[in-house]
Amino acid sequence: EAQKFDDIRGEKAVVTADIVPGGLGGRVEFHGTAWNAESDAPIAHGTVVEIVERNNLTLKVKPSL
Repeated sequence: EAQKFDDIRGEKAVVTADIVPGGLGGRVEFHGTAWNAESDAPIAHGTVVEIVERNNLTLKVKPSL
């Protein structure tokens, strides 16, 4: 059975293009795959983030502690 994407909450990803709240173009890399990303806070390229949820092809992330 394929892994359900709901199970990726809490996983780590790396920001590959700056994420700006309400803006477009934020990107992360997760398990070697590029995803669109959004966040409630600005996050710079290269930052390790935690996945909060998946909405279609976009991951909502937050800075990892």
